[in-house]
Amino acid sequence: MSSAPPPNPELPSEPNWATDPTIPWSPGSASADASLAGSENPTSPRSRTRAPETRSRTGPGQPARTDQLPRTPSGTAPTGTSAADSGADADDLVERTRRQIRRLTQEIAALARAEISLIEFHEGFLSRVTQALVSQGAAIWLNDPEDGLQLAYQVQLPSQLIEADPAHLSRHQSLLLRHMERGEAGLVPPRAGAHGETGLVNPTDSVLVLAPLHVGDEVVGMVEVFQRSGSGPATQRGYLRFLAQMAEHASAFLKSHQYRELRERHELLERLDQFSAEVHRHLELESVLFAVVNEGRNVVGVDRVSIAIRRRGRWQIRAVSGLDSIERRSADLKSAARLVASVCRVNEPLWYTGDDQELPPQLETPLHEYLDLSHAKSIGIVPLFPPATGAEDESKRADDPDPNGCLIFERLTSAGSERDRPRAAAVAAHVERALTNALELETVPFSRALRRVGRGLRELHFGNLSTVGLVLAAVAAVIGGLFVIPYPYSIKTPGQLTPSQRQDVYSPIDGTVDIIDVTGGEVAVGDRLIQLTNEQLIEEISSLETRHRQLEQQITSIKQQMVGNAAQLSPGDELKLYAEQAAAQTEVASLLRTLDRKRRELELLSVTAPISGTLVDDQITQRLRRRRVDRGQKLLTLVNPAGAWELELYLPEKRLWELREAQENLGDELTVSFELATLPGKVFQGTIVEVDRFASVQGGEGNSIAVRVRIERDDIPAEVRVAGARVVAKIEGGQRSVAYVLFNDFWQMLRSQVLFPLS
Repeated sequence: MSSAPPPNPELPSEPNWATDPTIPWSPGSASADASLAGSENPTSPRSRTRAPETRSRTGPGQPARTDQLPRTPSGTAPTGTSAADSGADADDLVERTRRQIRRLTQEIAALARAEISLIEFHEGFLSRVTQALVSQGAAIWLNDPEDGLQLAYQVQLPSQLIEADPAHLSRHQSLLLRHMERGEAGLVPPRAGAHGETGLVNPTDSVLVLAPLHVGDEVVGMVEVFQRSGSGPATQRGYLRFLAQMAEHASAFLKSHQYRELRERHELLERLDQFSAEVHRHLELESVLFAVVNEGRNVVGVDRVSIAIRRRGRWQIRAVSGLDSIERRSADLKSAARLVASVCRVNEPLWYTGDDQELPPQLETPLHEYLDLSHAKSIGIVPLFPPATGAEDESKRADDPDPNGCLIFERLTSAGSERDRPRAAAVAAHVERALTNALELETVPFSRALRRVGRGLRELHFGNLSTVGLVLAAVAAVIGGLFVIPYPYSIKTPGQLTPSQRQDVYSPIDGTVDIIDVTGGEVAVGDRLIQLTNEQLIEEISSLETRHRQLEQQITSIKQQMVGNAAQLSPGDELKLYAEQAAAQTEVASLLRTLDRKRRELELLSVTAPISGTLVDDQITQRLRRRRVDRGQKLLTLVNPAGAWELELYLPEKRLWELREAQENLGDELTVSFELATLPGKVFQGTIVEVDRFASVQGGEGNSIAVRVRIERDDIPAEVRVAGARVVAKIEGGQRSVAYVLFNDFWQMLRSQVLFPLS
């Protein structure tokens, strides 16, 4: 038995019938019945103390068997037992019975003070009452405001009530209700009642001992004890007095139990209010989800709460209580998402506490798969539906019942409680509205910025409208000035410094770079730059020369046969030899032409300088050594630094229309300002002389238009006059508005990427 709290002054004190033999019913006047009270119910959850001397081998509702006082049918002591011994044994039995009943009474009083569940109290209370009264059975009826009088607990309920038809049972309940209305204890003889369909009735063979249960001034139930008939009126009044006294203990327990329920309900409502305030305080989806799982765990009282939402047709676990971030690719979260998807296809909550016999087949496999990973003792999954706000929404929800979220409640160390389901339902009701609002707000573009503007507008009032007007006027003036005030506009473009006289050297034939003769310095016209090798070309020339020698030998042999055997040859043989000689000579002529062409190609393997100048590329060895090159591939560039110099700019193709517009307004020769990467901080001037008509891809610059700019060679110091030096140039574009100058790049990006994207 759990430890009892200090005595409550509202609880009734111990009845005086247990020690006062002057009360009409006492163990002395019903010793045969009271001897059964010495038996201890082995199934009682609150009492495990064995009776010290008396033990009954019969159960409630059966005739008492007293081994200590055997009696003859006439009621006298057996032969051989003196009257004095029989009287002493009877007095001893009465004293033991009185102590046993006093102990049961104390246990009932302790049960009334214990904080246990209602079903545990009913079980312990009725088991002790039936032991004390040696009754055939007992029952507790409680009045429900909605369902009426309901059987809360019973011990060996008579078969006449179990097997009775509903109308007959209703008449018996009406009997109990009448006693409840009076609020008094009473006795009802066996088989008693009025005739007719509406009469009150006791259908059993037992005497009904009834005692009401009070909570304050209200009668909330009735204790019904089925006592064997045949006892005298004084004994029955003793039964009634005892049961009434025990009913006061039961009433005190019901009062304290109701107080505990009200206190728990009040605490639950406070937690629900806090939960609702925290969940509806946020508007962003992530904040709402984390508030739901962390605050919802405190309300329901489980170990872990998770929430899943559906994104693009797939379920994802988005938040877990106690975790700031989650790894959605983990095996347990993926398994939880599959379980949620299966439950949401059924559209019914799933509660698992260890028994999977009633699980649908489509849920059993994903559930056990997740339990193997999470090791949860019990789990509850509650789908979240968009809340309905009217008749149209109700019909829409009936047609489209798909949930937009799902809550997962888990207990990791203990089995589920009966309070989990109603608390989870209360939490889900608040979450459905908050989740729906967050999901709808997430679909609004620029929702966060619009909310900030709204908060600013709410803070405005008539007192500062003049200030606001001045501020708005100033802002309008600034914006208007941006579009009215002119400002010099220039087109910024990259490029390089290069001599005007330059020559690109290309590979005249396929081959492999074997020798690089120039790596820097001056070269003259005709100097060898690169030596290529082509093994296939050499093999072809060797094969052609071999074939040429074979044909020459064949022609010589034919001539010898014609001269040496002229008298012996027939006209046909002679014609045949002439034909072979002619074919060989024709093939020799063709071989000589092919061989001449191949030899000229062999000469092309030596790449020479087309002009005198300087090599631009100083990484030619690393770039071309032992590399395969194709005919027409660019090998290197030669420039003449002693001549004129110019800029080669790479104008992005999207800027070409601005350049053409500037040329129409200012003339073809636009002024160009540029800075050298080799001499930063100093600005030089130039003039556009040519704009290429074809776009080409420049490394790092994308599709660009080549623009040639004439510059004065002597303006640039000789020490920084390096071919290929990077420059940043600004082409004069005339006068444009300040807004155009500041936001032109952004407008071009918006137009090309958002408004008119190239697909």
